[in-house]
Amino acid sequence: VDVAGLYRHFDGDGLQYGPEFQTIAEAHLGAGEGAATLHATSPSWKGFLLPPPMLDGAIQFLLAVAAEDPQFKGLHLPFRVGRLVLGPGQAGARLKVHAAVQPGATGAETVGDIVLLDA
Repeated sequence: VDVAGLYRHFDGDGLQYGPEFQTIAEAHLGAGEGAATLHATSPSWKGFLLPPPMLDGAIQFLLAVAAEDPQFKGLHLPFRVGRLVLGPGQAGARLKVHAAVQPGATGAETVGDIVLLDA
């Protein structure tokens, strides 16, 4: 996936991410799921168990996976996290993310699963 193109697409949808929040370094999309590498772009978030830009990058990637479905239309914003489980210690500067959209969830509401692991 062309990551710069992905961020241009987000920008065209009204989601303008500054440099600190453009954490997707590489991405691979499949049918309803994908894998990506996230990279922390600033040391200013050191000390957080999971830096906000990394969590945001994982959600951005879930939106990219969902956007592969032709039924996915319009601007989607996250408004709820069903469950968040953190392991011991802080997240690293590089994370692997797997995102999957739940089948039939690309209407008015997108529901998916995100797994983050240290790279």
